[in-house]
Amino acid sequence: MKRLAFLITLLFVHIAISAQNKISDILNGDKQWTMRYKLVVAPELGDVIYYESIKLVGDTIIAGIPFKQEYTQERKTFSDVTNEWKPSEFYIGQDGEKIYEYSNVAKTIRLAYDFSHNIGDKVTITNFYDSKDPRYTFNIINISDSVLASSTDKLQRKCLYVQNKNEQQDIWIEGIGSLSYGLRGALLCTYSGAKQTFVECRDKDNILYENPDAKTLDNECIQIKRPSNSIFLFDLQGRRIQGQPQKGMYIQ
Repeated sequence: MKRLAFLITLLFVHIAISAQNKISDILNGDKQWTMRYKLVVAPELGDVIYYESIKLVGDTIIAGIPFKQEYTQERKTFSDVTNEWKPSEFYIGQDGEKIYEYSNVAKTIRLAYDFSHNIGDKVTITNFYDSKDPRYTFNIINISDSVLASSTDKLQRKCLYVQNKNEQQDIWIEGIGSLSYGLRGALLCTYSGAKQTFVECRDKDNILYENPDAKTLDNECIQIKRPSNSIFLFDLQGRRIQGQPQKGMYIQ
C-alpha cells in the first residue's frame, strides 16, 4: 500500500514537471504581431510613423524543425484595413523550448529565443551570415510564470527576464516573443534607426498582449510638416544655416 502511494506521488510529480516544462507553441493558432516604428526625419519636421503586422503562413520542415513563413503588412495608421500581405524572406520555427529564425536569403537557421535556460545562464544570438559572430549575449536574470495583465485568455506564460552587456533589459514571453521587439528579435528591426514599440499580439479576437499607449489617436498619422511660422536658410550646397547668416546668397 505504501509502495502504491509512493508511485502515485511520483506520477503527480512527473505530471507537474511535464506541465511546467511544456512551452506554448508560437506556431499555433492564427496569431498576428503588430509593431509601431517612429522615425524622426529632422528636428524641424514631424515624425514619420509606420505600423507593421506579421502573421505566419504555411507549414514547412527545415532541418527537421517545423517552420512557418512570415507575411508582413504595412500601414500608416493602426486602424487601417488592408489585405496586402506580402511574403518575407524570414521563417519562424520551434523545436521544444527553442524558437528559431530562418533566412531564405542566407539559407541559415539561428536561435531566436530559448526558454530552457535557468537564472544565471547566457543566451547568445548570432549573425545569420556568420555563426561565430555573437551579435547579442543575454544574461537570464529572472524567470517567472505570469499572467499578462492585458491578455484576455489569462493563461500563465513562462517569462524570461534578460539583460544584455549594456544592461538593457527585455522580457521573453512563451508563445509571443520579445516584449520589446515582438515576434522578431532585436536583429530584425525593420526600419533602421527607428524607435520600435511592440503594439499587440492577438490570436483572432483573443488578445495575448496589448500596449494601448501605442494605439493613441495622437500618433495615428504620418506628419511631415514644418511649423508655419518657421523660416530656414540654406547655402548653395544645401547645408542649413545656423544663426545669423553672413553676406552672400542663400536659399529660403
